[in-house]
Amino acid sequence: MIQPTAYYNGFRLIETTAITKQVQRRTHHKRRINKKWAKKYGYKTVLDDGRIILFEDCILATPKTIKKIIAITEKEN
Repeated sequence: MIQPTAYYNGFRLIETTAITKQVQRRTHHKRRINKKWAKKYGYKTVLDDGRIILFEDCILATPKTIKKIIAITEKEN
């Protein structure tokens, strides 16, 4: 079982690195060249900060997002 990092309004906050997105390695402002660069240099997988997955009584998010949520809740109290 995954140990929760913290709790927020009855939800368990769980850090995960499974929330990712694909980002082009190099970009160019012209569409035609950008398509060629995408083919040549490819894409990389990075953490998607800001995305939250709500599952039953758990909130799954990246470590950076969890820290933001905890900071906001501490500021409210």
